[in-house]
Amino acid sequence: MSYMEIAGHGAYVPKRVVTNDELSRMVDTSDEWIFTRTGIRQRRIAENENTSDMAVAAAREILESAGVSASEVELIIVTTGTPDYLVPSAACLVQKGIGAWNAFCFDLNAACAGFLYGMSAARGMLDRYDNILLIGAEMLSKLTDWTDRKTCVLFGDAAGGALLRRSEKPRRYAEFLRSDGRGAEYLTMGYMAPTGMSESFLPYSKVDMNSREVYNFVVNTTPETIQGVLGRAGIGMESVRYIVPHQANLRMVEGFAKKMGLPMDKFYMTIGEFANTSSASIPVTLDRMFREKLIGGGDIIILTAFGGGLTCGSTLIEL
Repeated sequence: MSYMEIAGHGAYVPKRVVTNDELSRMVDTSDEWIFTRTGIRQRRIAENENTSDMAVAAAREILESAGVSASEVELIIVTTGTPDYLVPSAACLVQKGIGAWNAFCFDLNAACAGFLYGMSAARGMLDRYDNILLIGAEMLSKLTDWTDRKTCVLFGDAAGGALLRRSEKPRRYAEFLRSDGRGAEYLTMGYMAPTGMSESFLPYSKVDMNSREVYNFVVNTTPETIQGVLGRAGIGMESVRYIVPHQANLRMVEGFAKKMGLPMDKFYMTIGEFANTSSASIPVTLDRMFREKLIGGGDIIILTAFGGGLTCGSTLIEL
């Protein structure tokens, strides 16, 4: 297996900022109610653009960061649950947007854990392909019921990603990924309801979530995947610079941090600014950390995610 490096990073968030106070004029809620329960202060909402538009913007940032031309990209993976179309893939639309004509392309959907699953798929192909563009992109606003105060306060739109490249330098890498379909119906969105042979399938857009079951799943399984990936890497937590969690809910992160006996300053959070952007949240957060020089060459970080499916996992990377 080849070693893998993150050769470039980038992100895109829409210009429109929707604060908690603005939401309080739409549904029965308040800034205090939202922040106390989630840690969210605001979110970005796309206007006159779609998932692939955000992914293309992020891709351009990634290529610039890596110093790589679009013609050098050999594979494009987009992790998303909110593509523009069922067919074609968002990845093919990214290819079109940046002119990466030497790449082949596909989408991957593992909900909020998608970026980690995509990284696993990419690493498995590094023996054959040198430059892989991995992007997490989500436009959750188009599947949000803006009259449901339990869910509409949680989500935002964004795209982020990385250029993954084969490296001759030895670098630690380990992953511990899991799925549990027994909880599949605890978190659903975009159900396509069958209406009979004479009619088309009708999209059912509402996000539906059993918050208690999802919380219990996250708090119980995340410590297991983090400890599991440390075991596979053969190192202890003292060697890890940061844990970068999926930005779903600050209280969830506090819950499993407490269970593991870890201080919150071990975790880097952007949820207050961007809310839950599903598979985009980890790459958007990573881009922020790189740009603020919080992480760099030689640092070991753990990415940990959890979401619908149910899916979960942790990935340890040496930068």
